[in-house]
Amino acid sequence: MHVIHPMKDGTQKVTVYDLNNAIYREGTFDTRQEAQQMAELWQRYALFGEPEYSMDEIFELLDKELLEG
Repeated sequence: MHVIHPMKDGTQKVTVYDLNNAIYREGTFDTRQEAQQMAELWQRYALFGEPEYSMDEIFELLDKELLEG
């Protein structure tokens, strides 16, 4: 579950909870859209775990394979 709180300064505070209803991550974002996107991503991480590789690492490995292959 995630909760987005509008703050007085116009930012959006995101709180994401794990399956045990403990806080998984919190953050503050400039726009509602940014807050929603990060909340959805963090929610997936809370449910299924974080990926082993970042997208940059995946692209780097693919580039190496393409250059060698």
